[in-house]
Amino acid sequence: MARIREKLLFFVVMPLITAGFLYAVGLMPGKQEEAPPFEPDLEVKTLYLTVARGDDELTNHSWREINRYSRYYYDDLGIERYQMKALVQTGDDSGPDGDSGLTGIVRIRGASSSKSERKNYQIRLDDDSDGLWNGQKVINLNKHLVDKLRFGNKIMYDLLAEVPHVQSIDTRFVHLYVKDLSDDGEEFEDYGLYTQVDQVNKDWLEAHGLDRYGYLYKEGMLFEFDRYADDIRAADDPLYDEAAFSLHLKTKGSNDHSKIIKTLDDLADSGKSTEKVLNKYFDMDNIAYWMAFMLLTDNVADTEAHNLFLYSPRNEHKWYFIPWDNDAYFYNYLSGKDGSQPGIGGYWGNSLFRKCLETPSFRKKLNDAVEELRGGLLSEENLSKKVRQYAGIVKPYVYSGRDEDFASYSEEKYDLLAEGLAAAVEDNYQAYLESFRKPMPFFISLPLLRDEGLYVQWNESYSFTGGELRYNVRLSDTPGLENAIVYKTDVIRKDMRQPPFVIIPGELPPGRYFVRVTVKNEEGYITACFNRYTDENGESYPVMCFNILEDGSIMAEYAPT
Repeated sequence: MARIREKLLFFVVMPLITAGFLYAVGLMPGKQEEAPPFEPDLEVKTLYLTVARGDDELTNHSWREINRYSRYYYDDLGIERYQMKALVQTGDDSGPDGDSGLTGIVRIRGASSSKSERKNYQIRLDDDSDGLWNGQKVINLNKHLVDKLRFGNKIMYDLLAEVPHVQSIDTRFVHLYVKDLSDDGEEFEDYGLYTQVDQVNKDWLEAHGLDRYGYLYKEGMLFEFDRYADDIRAADDPLYDEAAFSLHLKTKGSNDHSKIIKTLDDLADSGKSTEKVLNKYFDMDNIAYWMAFMLLTDNVADTEAHNLFLYSPRNEHKWYFIPWDNDAYFYNYLSGKDGSQPGIGGYWGNSLFRKCLETPSFRKKLNDAVEELRGGLLSEENLSKKVRQYAGIVKPYVYSGRDEDFASYSEEKYDLLAEGLAAAVEDNYQAYLESFRKPMPFFISLPLLRDEGLYVQWNESYSFTGGELRYNVRLSDTPGLENAIVYKTDVIRKDMRQPPFVIIPGELPPGRYFVRVTVKNEEGYITACFNRYTDENGESYPVMCFNILEDGSIMAEYAPT
């Protein structure tokens, strides 16, 4: 009996004690005490930034140089981004307050946004600098010129802070002034409104009651939860290449990659139960509420393969999503796109999300989350109230001073867009419902030349409504297929043992070609492929573009030459 009691103590009581401890220190999710209602920080902070040349090669640059180049200039040369010495002071619009300020370095930040005339900045305070700014050692300042309302990231992060099962990131509005000592500047210049977003790192994890020494990755240029076996390797693997790894995941926490590798291995293993793998490695409520929010705010295109942090504490298997960057919020509404929204189809190209959506238990969680958010946090009444509040803060900056040069619309049109934003949630909701009736999108592979002709293959689509799928294939020498069609046919799927394909007979002369494949289900809904080609006018087409070269080889083309 004594040995039985010992086993009972070890296998039953001790895990409960351990779990209670982990809940208490915040390293393991669980039912916490009810938090007070979230109150967003809507005060516009005023920052004064003084920049000067440093005395080393990296910082001995002018402010003009800092603002001249985009991130891609540095990538092409394989060098670090130019920096300058920085002094940060707080104050109000009448000038800095009397403190001595915080010292550090400043450089541009961002990827595509770095091509803009007005840059985003990152200020890193010196380790020996006397203090932090709002608890931050790194100050990220984003201009968000692509956001026509200029409060999108702020309101999205603040809304996410009220979404169940999702950890959001703190943001603040900042009015920035800059004095350039590299050009003998004597006065501060008004740089207008920015949004500051907290830096997610080990310090941030600790400050939010999470495991400082846990696993933390930021998605790179492309991460769709595929295995990427050539790139995602253990750090001690002789073939490990940090640059190749960072293409998919940027390490922000532990350098032990065994956990993410094991997750991706099991996710790719067709012999394992999908539902068991999902529930072992992911918090399905976290994914469901995150996806529901993105679907209702039409931020799908910007979150399908990037703009996420993945976090996992040391003591458990599960990974959690921490959203990052919401520039594409309400994309169709704010961009005036007339095309139909993809709904869940926008997430179908991601291996993890596809497996989630194929699982009935997840679809129920997702639908429950969508209905809860639509009826509460993202209801038209609640969201309209918040939009009016944020627009009232931002508009005086957008239409005055330096920011006025970057205003996208007249004030009247700005007001109309802001007033209609909340109503767009219902359009996004209807697009979500309808997307379950459509066949899912797919990718066309790069065609191959064979003795019998051009071999064109694509991934199988999927229909939640079941029934027959009919594929329509077109080959042309123009992306819009408005000129002569080189070849066309329909393919009805019967043999599911191999991916669908066609062989286009005959010999094609060298040149550029465009192949389009669409799929139609029995309800009459038609879906195009994921592939996109953008011409020199910025027009995007759902086609695979490829070139047949003089030597008979084939090369894919993704952008105009």
